[in-house]
Amino acid sequence: MKYKAIFWDHDGTLVDTEGLFLTSCLETAKYFGTQVDRDEFVYDYMKGLNTTRTFFEKYGINAESAPDFYQYRDNLYQSKIRAGVALRPGIKTVLDHLKDTIPMGIVTSSPSWHFDVIMEVTGLLPYFDFVIKGDEVGKNKPHPEGYLKAAAWLALDPKECLVIEDNERGLQAAKAAGCDCIVIPHHMGEGDYDYGAADKVLESAEGLRDFLY
Repeated sequence: MKYKAIFWDHDGTLVDTEGLFLTSCLETAKYFGTQVDRDEFVYDYMKGLNTTRTFFEKYGINAESAPDFYQYRDNLYQSKIRAGVALRPGIKTVLDHLKDTIPMGIVTSSPSWHFDVIMEVTGLLPYFDFVIKGDEVGKNKPHPEGYLKAAAWLALDPKECLVIEDNERGLQAAKAAGCDCIVIPHHMGEGDYDYGAADKVLESAEGLRDFLY
């Protein structure tokens, strides 16, 4: 194997949580009296365009309601993930194969209070040597900070590391850090997503072993 470490994105790559999170956002917007076009919202989210500021500006949500908005959304999302989280296809088989053969870490934009619940529900944490969460970095994806921090954690050059991602903003973060990147797209929304910079695009994690060996 040419790589010395593998860094995994979390939401949408290891676990199929993107739909749960987006549904929580849409239901929260509706609760606060705002109708959001689902397809447009999904596209913006998968492209990394839904920052806090742009979300409130675009959908006309009163910024003063932000704390209540996020509290309502987070509570809703917590209830959904506690009810059950599915793994992406082929993930368990690949992790079983790779465990103890190469250092692996998770680099996620998800904050601790979401991530920890998902790990509790799925039991995936023992497969990984370390985790870098969204509240442990100054800037989240598409900024490369998380992947640069992961490489530094293992004292590796980013060029020696492979990233597994599911969307465009994650791919941008990996390549900006100097890592090779495989994209396993999460087909939640249709649109002109650009994976041209990826070193490989796979239909599922089941194709990962053929790429590595």
